Amino acid sequence: MTPTFDLTASIPPEWIPSGMNGPLALPCGRWWDAVQVPCLESISAFVLLGRIVGPVVDDQREGLHWWLIPPGTASGWNLPHVEVLGDSRELLVPPANARPGALLWWASPPGGRLTDPGFLHAALVTVIKEAHTGGYRSPDCALSRHAMCRHGAAPRDLGYGVRAEACNCPCHTSAWGAR
Repeated sequence: MTPTFDLTASIPPEWIPSGMNGPLALPCGRWWDAVQVPCLESISAFVLLGRIVGPVVDDQREGLHWWLIPPGTASGWNLPHVEVLGDSRELLVPPANARPGALLWWASPPGGRLTDPGFLHAALVTVIKEAHTGGYRSPDCALSRHAMCRHGAAPRDLGYGVRAEACNCPCHTSAWGAR
């Protein structure tokens, strides 16, 4: 069963740092494991997963997201540019009141279930496959919604405090620089 937690409760879960303490390094493998994903691929996974996204930590400095999943459920994953942080690793976790856009904040705040690892893995496989076969810079590209290049179009809000840049395909390079 996937652990749940509710930040609206009078006493938040023990692992969520208080606003007074700021971010804290917490052990992975106790309450959750963390799946480290580059932001570009992570944003595309947000689009694919929709409302079933669990808590995700966003680090603006590193351009990374950490998806929280049940402990021990991703130990065998082998995906390019994706790293699983489990036992003996730590994750810097923002306080519950971290503001969107801060250097470290909740791209998807805790408040329900952890992300289902099966769905997250499937989404990441799809996103990574699209990146290697066709290249993309936006979730629209990852979802093959680029029938016509929209270069210069305004960015749009994807929810969770995430904005996608306009599609610029097929004339742009992929996330790893391949044309």
